[in-house]
Amino acid sequence: MAEKGFNLKVLIPTDNGLTISTKGIEDSSYYLMYNVSNRSYQLAGKIKVSDYFNNQEFDFDIFGKLCEDHKIDKILTHNKDLLNNEINEVLNQLIDIVDKKTS
Repeated sequence: MAEKGFNLKVLIPTDNGLTISTKGIEDSSYYLMYNVSNRSYQLAGKIKVSDYFNNQEFDFDIFGKLCEDHKIDKILTHNKDLLNNEINEVLNQLIDIVDKKTS
């Protein structure tokens, strides 16, 4: 659930902080969390994956708990059909979608 004034809270797996990871949620380096409204987005947090999983193998139950604890509404993953998987571009597209649904 997004913070007050926002419509969605999304989690994005990344390796460099600029693009969505092609490795998916299992093997990315970081998770970035953003609050998104019909006008803007705001960084809500950053998690280093190796620290969160205590340098152990990825576990869907632990990941589910992470999403539940941080009240994540959507997970944005790499899309092969997009020419550009830069985080800011994808978030701007999501803002347009939210704006259309709230108008």
